[in-house]
Amino acid sequence: MSTRTSYEDGSPSWCDLATTDPDAAKAFYSTLFGWEFQDDSAGESVYTMCKLKGLNAAGIFDQPEEMKGMPSSWNHYITALDLDGTIAKVGPAGGTLMTEPFDVMDAGRMAMITDATGAVTCLWSPKGAIGAEIVNEHGAFVWSELYVPDPDAAFPFYSEVFGWKKSPMETPEGPYLVFSRTEEMETGFAAAMKPPGEDVPPHWAVWFAVDDIDAAVATAAEAGGSVPVEPFEIMPGRAAMIVDPTGASFFVLQMNDPSMVD
Repeated sequence: MSTRTSYEDGSPSWCDLATTDPDAAKAFYSTLFGWEFQDDSAGESVYTMCKLKGLNAAGIFDQPEEMKGMPSSWNHYITALDLDGTIAKVGPAGGTLMTEPFDVMDAGRMAMITDATGAVTCLWSPKGAIGAEIVNEHGAFVWSELYVPDPDAAFPFYSEVFGWKKSPMETPEGPYLVFSRTEEMETGFAAAMKPPGEDVPPHWAVWFAVDDIDAAVATAAEAGGSVPVEPFEIMPGRAAMIVDPTGASFFVLQMNDPSMVD
């Protein structure tokens, strides 16, 4: 299913780009994914909705002052229908509340947390905006992946806070945990694995679907991005890592079997 009208509690549901150059980011992602843009005033700042087929696919915003000097990065969101109740579980599970809950106009309410390993994610309690309205097709959010030195040690946080289940898999790169609502992995929506290098801190990476991965990486390079990880084979298809012209990294996935994602 590529369109959404709601998300279950505890589901990854949105991603947005905190960038050093919104105009450069728009030009790049428009070329790569075919996104169109709607700029919305958010107080003294502007939040840009990235649209596919007229539906919200992702967000872009200029880095706030407290982030200046940091590289551009994609943020990962998990739906928390009871935001206060979810936050109450974060500390006992070993995480940290980074920002107190706040209203995003009439769109929803959010907070930023770290898990027990220090990986940052955002919590989203929807009002007028559910998150991504289109998923699992070219240019849309398709997958979330947690890079952490010990995936098994990271899992209890997500189990305690969100009720996630895990389905372990063995890969040539090491243990791979698929997160889902059931242990049968019928509705996998995220995963955890070791990062590619020892100096990579724990973090969430976002993935976007593409119809043709070879064309996507060629387009990304022509549009001013880079491809630090060339296309490689994984169980659901072929993937690659791309860095946009402002320094934000993400993955693209050409799926052989769309039923592998929820």
